[in-house]
Amino acid sequence: MKSGFTLIELLVVVAIIAVIGAGVAVTYQKLDDRAKTAMEISDIGTIEKAIKHWSFLHDWALPDRLDSLIDTEGRLYSQMTAQGGMSGVSAGNGVNGLYAQSGYTFVAADAPQRVISNLANAGISAVYLHDPNTTPANDSTFSAGRMAGDVDTSNTAAVLSTSDNNDEKLRAAAIVEANTDATAALTQPDGYDASDESTWGSYTGTYTVNWEDSEGAQSETFNDLGAWNTAYAAAETVNNSSRTVNKLAFISPDGGAMMAGMAMGMNLSSEIISNCGLQPADVARPDEDAATAGANNRKYWLVVFGLGRFTTLYSGKSVRVDMPVVSKRYNSDSSIYSRYLVVVRVPVGSYTGMTGTTEAPQVACVLSPQGLSVSALGDNYRNDVQKTNN
Repeated sequence: MKSGFTLIELLVVVAIIAVIGAGVAVTYQKLDDRAKTAMEISDIGTIEKAIKHWSFLHDWALPDRLDSLIDTEGRLYSQMTAQGGMSGVSAGNGVNGLYAQSGYTFVAADAPQRVISNLANAGISAVYLHDPNTTPANDSTFSAGRMAGDVDTSNTAAVLSTSDNNDEKLRAAAIVEANTDATAALTQPDGYDASDESTWGSYTGTYTVNWEDSEGAQSETFNDLGAWNTAYAAAETVNNSSRTVNKLAFISPDGGAMMAGMAMGMNLSSEIISNCGLQPADVARPDEDAATAGANNRKYWLVVFGLGRFTTLYSGKSVRVDMPVVSKRYNSDSSIYSRYLVVVRVPVGSYTGMTGTTEAPQVACVLSPQGLSVSALGDNYRNDVQKTNN
């Protein structure tokens, strides 16, 4: 007599295997999510170190020509579109751009003149805009695998300025014109001997550039060739650019609290402000000029840029090249902006450069490409752990 499995027994075995397989698949997915979140947390730490190292090598300047997160039509580069009653939402192009979570965290606004002048004095005088009609739209200033010189940025490079203020142009023109004399004054010639003036040539170890702007006579002193070269590169961009922009992406303490008229469980704006070591009352609103912000006891504006052209990671090391590190948690395509973000803390007080005594703008924190802080990513990681355990 032949023995075998009945149809019911086979179906039971198949059902058991299916249940086990589904459980394994779900567990794997959660483990994969945890791994990607952990990688982004690690990336943020490495990028923060890279920016600090780069800043140290460039006389504590901030990296110039970051992504402004504003498109060529002056809109926040976001998937989100403005809806009535939504707090902190600015109209996006409705198609491509920042992942939706960031759409109600950042607001596009005309930057107060103090913001632009402080950023320019700290090294950020030019930015890249985004062309929403270019594919891939998530970083229209960049072509994968191509170096900067091979990418046409004529339509997306812009100088930070206001329409009624030409001071940045005047400073830039003076620096460009003085480059030959400044380079000679800051370059030690071959055979230089500090004790023998006959070997000095044109080298003096210091150079002061002078110019006139809307506020009168101005001057800026450089004591290092590296600092001069950084200023000259930025000034050359300003001097040659025909496009100016004064709109930037801000984090507002009023943003991120509502979504479609409903209170959010996590206020990403408050999360980021906290990660910057501030309280909401410390943060100036984008529509407050320096006088108003000071009168309201605000301390800083928080301006958000993309690190599209600044940095990438190779074997845990970060360098400035033209292949930016991208999101680990979402695939890079034309529907999202996949580059990491940086929040710059811009003081309400005036900043005139490293020779001054006032506080300088500085990088306050780095965010994931979806606008999540390390704390928010940590919450995601813990949630994924809990889901895996469950």
